[in-house]
Parts: sequence; C-alpha cells; structure tokens
Amino acid sequence: MERKLTPIEKAESYLHEWVRQHAGEQLPPELTLTQELGVSRHTLRTALKKMEASGLIECVSRRQGRRAVERPSGSMGLIARTVIVVGGTGFDPGAWSNPGSEGAFEAGVMEALKEAGYYTLMMGEEALAWELKATFMDHPPLALIGTMGTELVKPIQQLHDHGVAIMLYGDNPLNAPFDRVYADQEEGTRMLVKLLVRRGKKRILRLWTYEGEDWWIQQRNKGYKSAMEEAGLEVLPPELVPRSLHDPKEPLSDRQTMDRLSHLYAGMLMKWLSGDNPVDGILCGSDPDAYAVNAALKLHGLPPQQVDVCGFDNVWTSCQGTGYAKPPIATIDRGNHDAGRQIVNLLLKRTAGQLPTEPQAIRVVPQLIPIDSQLKKAYKASS
Repeated sequence: MERKLTPIEKAESYLHEWVRQHAGEQLPPELTLTQELGVSRHTLRTALKKMEASGLIECVSRRQGRRAVERPSGSMGLIARTVIVVGGTGFDPGAWSNPGSEGAFEAGVMEALKEAGYYTLMMGEEALAWELKATFMDHPPLALIGTMGTELVKPIQQLHDHGVAIMLYGDNPLNAPFDRVYADQEEGTRMLVKLLVRRGKKRILRLWTYEGEDWWIQQRNKGYKSAMEEAGLEVLPPELVPRSLHDPKEPLSDRQTMDRLSHLYAGMLMKWLSGDNPVDGILCGSDPDAYAVNAALKLHGLPPQQVDVCGFDNVWTSCQGTGYAKPPIATIDRGNHDAGRQIVNLLLKRTAGQLPTEPQAIRVVPQLIPIDSQLKKAYKASS
C-alpha cells in the first residue's frame, strides 16, 4: 500500500516539479500555493526555505517574491559538493529531540555533516524521486544518506554507478549493495526476552504489526527464538496484525485511535489470556502498541502485574498513547542519533578512500530502557 505523503512532502514534490517546468519564472504568491496544495502557510514556507537553501529558487525582493533559478547547462558545482539527506521530519525540532524517532537519526546526520563542513540538502522521498529524474542523473550530488523505498532502488543504483556515495540506514536486504548502518533489532529483542525471563515470565507472546515480509520482523523473530530456546521456554507463534487492519481508513484523533486499537487487541488476545496456561509477557512492535495492549488487558480485567508488556523504539514519553494507559515496563532505544553520526563517519572514510570496495555494514548496539519504577531501581543497582 502506497504511503500517504505528509504535508511537507506534498509541498516539496509540487514545488520541485513546478521549478523544473518553469525555470527563470516567478513563483505564484504564497496564498495561491497554499490554496492549490491545501497546506498551511508555515508548511509552505518551510518547503520554500529548503529550496532556497538548495539553490533551486531565489528571493528577488519582498514585492516580486521568489523565482525559479535557471539551471546552467554545465556541471552544477554546488550540487557536486552537496550531501542529500532523505528524511521525513524536515526542520521539526520536536521530531529531532525524540530519541527513538526517525528525526533522531536525521539530527545525528545533520550535526555530523555540519561538523565535517559539507553542504546539505534535506528532502522527502517524493521530492527525491523527482530530482533523481530532473537533476541528479545529469548533475549528481556528492553523496546520499537515508532510507530507501522499493521504487527508488533502480535510480539510486544508477547514482551509485555514477560514483555517488550511497549511505543507507537499516538492514533491509535492499540495502545490501550499499554502505549502511543498522540498529540490531535481533539483539534488542533478545534483551527484552531475557528481562521478562528474569522477572519470572514463561509464556511470552509476540504481537507484531506487519506489511508483507517486513525484514525487521524477521530479525526480531530470530532474537525472540534464540532467547526463548536459551531459557528452555516454549516458542509461541506470533500474533500478527495486518497493517491494513491496524491503521484506520479515516482520520481519527489520538484518543479514538487508541480506543480502536485497544478493542482490536482485546479481541485478538482473548485466546492467549484464557485457559490454564495464559501468556504472562507480551512483546509489542512499538511503544504506542504497548499502550494499546495495556489498555486491552485492562478491558479484560487483569491485575496490572499479571502480564508484563514491552515496547520498542523508546518513544514512550511522547508517542500516540502516552497518558492513555499504563506504559510498557521497558523499551529498546535503537541508537538512532548515534547511527546518524556513524553513517557520516562512514561517508568520510568512503570519500577518503579508506574503505575496501565491498559495501560496509556498521551495527549499532541497542540499549535496554527500563520504564517501570521498580525495574528502574533494580536495573540501576545491577549496572
């Protein structure tokens, strides 16, 4: 299922295409653009600032507004010294400050690139797709950093063949031909299972939201299986929630979304909570899901300590679901900010000729984050 564009990505995509078709022309007024795109003036201005920083448009004067820069026929020297950062949070400081979010990775990347003295240009996947066709094949950038959707595999491979350094985040099999940094999802899951085992839990269920053959699920399943077998416990089949069932078809408030998910999970967990051998631990794919699972357990009337619920991603303090129900007892910080800095370090080595020709893969060690107050005390005492 195709991902819906965020307002900033929608604005970037439209503006990049407009500039490509109207080189040298004056841009329409901001009011016209906001009405055409259906976005706020703040969103539009954020997109315009990013394009000004990349040299695609210029501000002529307050009265005349902005115009699309005419592109020279020769090599674009600025682009040739620029690192493209593919991201979805743009310039949102709130997203960058959340340790488990995609923005934390982007923050680490941008900090390290600034320290290294690189020109940078941040854009969403949709805007990148346009620029790959319109600009970058003829005027390639120095490097590209980010994640990669399936539809971008071929053009990014072409950029790589043109000598562009490609640095990707994640251990998706699609990333295998390129240098990459990845969070160890397998080890993170092992940490959570071992924690639950130490707390006396023996029937540990996985509840994953999935969309096709998600690579991260395969890695987490390996970590779960190895930790359960090491403890001599039964490996239970995962409870899989299709993404189409998980995500609402119509926009809902956070409260409505969590109400919907908690009732969905209450139904799915019924068979696991009844009988003589119910589950006593649940691994969730993310922290928001952990809140919804705890709400589902409350709907079943279970005591708070009967089933321990673990999250993932370390977004529990500011994610959808915060304050709705009891938080997970623990989560995993994937080290996104550190990964962002490490990927730039990998780029520096690649461009300096210090790496072998084979693609390099750097593993970021995850960190267990205890959330339950008693667990925090025990964890602090043992460390």
